[in-house]
Amino acid sequence: MKRYIPVWALWLMLLGCHTQSIDRAICQVKNPLTDLDWLRTIVATEQTPYLQIEQGVYQNRIVYVISRCGLCFAGGIATIYACDGAEICHFGTYILDPHPDCKAINEREITSRKVLLTR
Repeated sequence: MKRYIPVWALWLMLLGCHTQSIDRAICQVKNPLTDLDWLRTIVATEQTPYLQIEQGVYQNRIVYVISRCGLCFAGGIATIYACDGAEICHFGTYILDPHPDCKAINEREITSRKVLLTR
């Protein structure tokens, strides 16, 4: 029985590493706002009066939530992007319905959120 303990320990370590592999190849940058081309472009070209960019984790993937507000009294629009810039979901507040593909996404499921930019 004692000879199986190292095998179990190795298996648990490998399993633990699997859950920690969160888009490291694409997302391992020092400053996402300047190091990710697609995000740098959004920061440079966005003309709405309000822009907020957050980084978080959704389904073991690093994601970016970009909130924009043109006419803020009508509510803003938030878009969730993967690290490669692919849109995962977009939804509005107050008067806009979520995109049909992302009605199942609850924004509270995005964890470890940190604000990268607000202007």
